[in-house]
Amino acid sequence: MKRHGKQSGTRQMIDLLKLSQKHGREKLQKAVETALSSSCYDSAAVQHLLSSEDLRHAACEAIDVGALRGWPTQARQLSRGERERCHPGTVFR
Repeated sequence: MKRHGKQSGTRQMIDLLKLSQKHGREKLQKAVETALSSSCYDSAAVQHLLSSEDLRHAACEAIDVGALRGWPTQARQLSRGERERCHPGTVFR
């Protein structure tokens, strides 16, 4: 309460109690302990720790870009007429 003031501290405590209803007591307690051990004294830090599981995404599958290599070089090597025919309306410099 000293760090955030009485009104803000009360609001943050209410926020934490609401998080308890949503995530459960055990998860909340673990998140609070993790936040405190990291010197984070804000309810937003606890909320972030609780929602961090939702922020993890599955890794994307790698794609082969080998066919794209050299394309800009090949495009520059085309004659002006070939470029305009392939890409009408595009201004080439």
